[in-house]
Parts: sequence; C-alpha cells; structure tokens
Amino acid sequence: MNEQIASLVMRIVAVAALVAFVIFYVKRAGGILNVFSNFIELVNGAESAWLNAAAALIPYGVSLIPASWTFRHVMSELGFDFWTALDAGVVVELFGVVAMQTIIKFWQNNKRYTSEKSENRAPLGLAIFAYAFYLIITLIVNVVLEVVAGTREFWGIVAIGLFSLLGIPSGVLIAIRAQHKEIVDARGKPRQGNTPMISVPQIPSSSRTRRASEFRAQMLDMLETQYSKDGRILELTEITGKLKLDHATAKGFVSTLRSGWMAEKGIQKPSKSDGGFTF
Repeated sequence: MNEQIASLVMRIVAVAALVAFVIFYVKRAGGILNVFSNFIELVNGAESAWLNAAAALIPYGVSLIPASWTFRHVMSELGFDFWTALDAGVVVELFGVVAMQTIIKFWQNNKRYTSEKSENRAPLGLAIFAYAFYLIITLIVNVVLEVVAGTREFWGIVAIGLFSLLGIPSGVLIAIRAQHKEIVDARGKPRQGNTPMISVPQIPSSSRTRRASEFRAQMLDMLETQYSKDGRILELTEITGKLKLDHATAKGFVSTLRSGWMAEKGIQKPSKSDGGFTF
C-alpha cells in the first residue's frame, strides 16, 4: 500500500513539475501565440537546414552512379587494376563537375564583357569543348563497352546511358550553388580596391552657416561695453572674430550696424590727424 501511495505521489509531482515548466515557458515566451510562432520558426529552420544539406550532397551522390559504372567497365572490359579503375571512375566524374562549373563561370564573366575584343572575356568555347570531351568518354566507356560486351538488352543499355548522363544536371547544380555562394559572400564583404572608400560625415544642423544678422543684439552690446570701458570703437575683425563669423560675408552687415550705432550715439569717425573720437 505504501509503495502505491509513493508511486502516486511521484506521478503527481512529475505532472506538477511538467505543468509548471510549461506555464513558465509560455510566460517567458510572451504567450501561447509566441510559443507556436517559435515552434514554427524552429521547424522551418530545421527544414531549411536539411534541404540545404541535401542540395549540397545529393548532386555528388548522383555523380557516383556514372562513376561506379565507369569503375566497373574499365575493370571488366579494359582489364584495369582495382586502384586504376577507382581513380578513373572518380577523376572522370570530378572532371565533368569542374568543367561544368568552369562553363558557368566563364558564361557569367562574358555577360559582363560583351565585346569580342575585350581582354577580360573568358574562353568559353574551350570550356564547352572540355565538357563535351568528358561526355564522349563517359558514353563510350559506359554505353559502347556495354554494347560490345553484349550482356544486356537494348533498354538496359539505354538506362545505363541515361544514368551516365546524370552527371550533366548534377554538375550544373553543383556549379550554380557554388556561384550563388560566391555572390552572397561578396555582398557581405566591404569593397576592396586600390582606392579606399571615403566616408562623408553627416553635417549636423547646428553647424550650418551662421548669419551675421542673427547676432545683432550681441554686436550692439559688445560695442556699448567696449566704448563704456575705454572709449574705443571695436574693429570689424574683432566683432566677427569674437562671434566666430565668416568675416568676408559678415563684414558688410557689421560695418552698417556699427555706423548706425555710432550715428545714434553721436560719435564721429576720428580723423587721421588726431586719431580720436568727437561728440
């Protein structure tokens, strides 16, 4: 009886702990809708990762089919030893993948440089010739040697030929995925070159050109203060310098303002002989 009670208590505690964890997680996530949203994002992320992995691996798996047929035929029909036949099967298929990627690279390059006289154009025709040579070798080894052997019916030989041609779409997929990755990586990198990029700082609104008329009151106050102190009239350069104004553009306004102030105060300009001011 005690064991049954203890087992029941443990189950209740486990259920309570599970319910508490669920409630805590829901509250931390911000509600049940956010929980479902997080779950959907997790599923979509896992699906995307799985599909990317499959898209990267499957084309190579497809290329193994013609590679394996090449391996078998050069051993059985041509008498190659094991390691030489293995090398032939692997290298021939990898050659086809590389040739296809080269074709796509050259084709994209020549789209940018359309002039036939451009030195930047790539030899696309040679890359196509290399891939055609790969196809000829693959079909001769996998189809013609099968016909010579005479061990299979017509449709069986056709099927082997079609499997051998799977190297074409698999090579295309591998090449365009590699090209797309290069484009995406290039977008994420800063520009590089001999000329550094010059960043133009944003000029704040507070640093706009200050107009002299905005400081009329300060100018009058400066003139009054200096004249009351020692009877001297401030020079134009002193006024614009203290207010940090562009002297070339502000001197006209400052001169007019100072002349008006002097006329209002009855101050006359000093003559060159005495250098003093008169009332």
